[in-house]
Amino acid sequence: MGQGGGYRAFTPNEIRQWQRELRERRGEAEALRRDLAGTDLDAGGTIEGLIRRLRELESARVYNDPEELARLQQSVTKGFQELEFALSRALGQTGDGPTLGGTSDVPAAYRELVDKYFKALAQKGGKRN
Repeated sequence: MGQGGGYRAFTPNEIRQWQRELRERRGEAEALRRDLAGTDLDAGGTIEGLIRRLRELESARVYNDPEELARLQQSVTKGFQELEFALSRALGQTGDGPTLGGTSDVPAAYRELVDKYFKALAQKGGKRN
């Protein structure tokens, strides 16, 4: 695991921390799904796929396979982009695509959640390498 490409195996404590963080993010995504269920907004099942991928990242086995971990991380990022784009379309906002990270167009009810998510990504991103 520690060979080639600079990959370093995660410690059991790091894995538990990541799993806790991902459970929180999944809980927030599930809350968003519940909130959207009571509205006219249809994310086209995008949020379901995102929740499924977040669950996959909660599994300890992926932390032993750097390629699988990278694939799932990319998939989750793409899922958030797809969700953002689907919600933007449903809200009638125009643009060339997802802005991922911009908070000016995020509904006020979700702005704090989006900010917290991106801060968590930024903090975790530096600790992995």
